[in-house]
Amino acid sequence: MMNCSSKLFCFLFLITILTPLLFTPNVAQLDNCTSEAGNLTDASTIYKQNLNRLLTSFVSETNNNYGFYNSSLGQNPDKVNAIALCRGDVVPNECRDCINETSTRLLMNCPDRKEAIIWGERCLVRYSNSSIFYKKKEAPFRLLPSPNPSVAGAERYKKTLNPLLERLISKASSGDSLRKFAYGNTKVPDAEDIYALVQCTPDLSQQDCSECLVNSTLQIPGCCAGKSGGRVLKPSCTLRYEYGAFYSVSPYGGLPPPHENSDTERTVVIIIVVLTAVVIIVLTTIGIYVFFKRRKAKKKFQSM
Repeated sequence: MMNCSSKLFCFLFLITILTPLLFTPNVAQLDNCTSEAGNLTDASTIYKQNLNRLLTSFVSETNNNYGFYNSSLGQNPDKVNAIALCRGDVVPNECRDCINETSTRLLMNCPDRKEAIIWGERCLVRYSNSSIFYKKKEAPFRLLPSPNPSVAGAERYKKTLNPLLERLISKASSGDSLRKFAYGNTKVPDAEDIYALVQCTPDLSQQDCSECLVNSTLQIPGCCAGKSGGRVLKPSCTLRYEYGAFYSVSPYGGLPPPHENSDTERTVVIIIVVLTAVVIIVLTTIGIYVFFKRRKAKKKFQSM
């Protein structure tokens, strides 16, 4: 233990230790303050008020159990359009907490902006003075490779990951207006399982969702080749894969957890059905045999 000879020395020592922690960026919290839409002027206080009220309304909407919020408030030129989307496995209370924290960070990091987006670990929040609903938007985007190298060879990893992502993209894009989300895992020979998660804002069409996610997979080689995982974050869709599970096993909203490796389960079900049918046939046959045998014996007895 260091013997601090003075309070000043202890104070300076603590500052030296804590400063890197305070200012180290969190890769799970990324913001983008779009400048193309322009900045707000002093005359745009109504826009700011509308923005604050709209984001607050998302958090207070307790009847929403699917984690997707999209709404507008105000009249042009002070009309605000906003979207908040929680990761599909996040429970409602945690979803609202994430939206609240992320909205606060967004307003703090992007003051006086007409358009901005922030991706959190469990949710994203986005707003604009232009219409953003039912429209696929793939920029701005963020690519986040995992810091850990892949255990499996690059080619073997790719051959295992791509089919998994294809299945998940098909499942997510065919979702309804409440949720376009899918996750699953698959085995890599002589390595850990790969876990993946894909999601679109549910207001997208099936085609737009699929295109957004497919384009994201095409960005993986340039971003995350040789790494154990990675994320592609876009306004309209997100994609993530890792060694090891990073999501909850039971998504909220009553959806059962999907299983990508379900061939074994199907085989078990088929075996059970076949065995049940065989048992029924055997028991029925035995019953018929016993019935006719007793009937024959009864007739023989009566004829005596």
